[in-house]
Amino acid sequence: MAFTPFPPRQPTASARLPLTLMTLDDWALATITGADSEKYMQGQVTADVSQMTEDQHLLAAHCDAKGKMWSNLRLFRDGDGFAWI
Repeated sequence: MAFTPFPPRQPTASARLPLTLMTLDDWALATITGADSEKYMQGQVTADVSQMTEDQHLLAAHCDAKGKMWSNLRLFRDGDGFAWI
């Protein structure tokens, strides 16, 4: 496999960056609700969902039973359940 080194760069202030718009057509909002939603999500993602508050969101990974990552997601509480993008 080829390796292409990139020279280190200093961070640029966001005020100097150009406006960039991206389409998010492939993204979707998924939700789960119900009495067992917290227990179910705790077994599916890498985040500690029991410690999440209403005003918090966490970056997490969705894994299979062997720990293989299927996807990454942004998880937040939504009423009596959870939602993620």
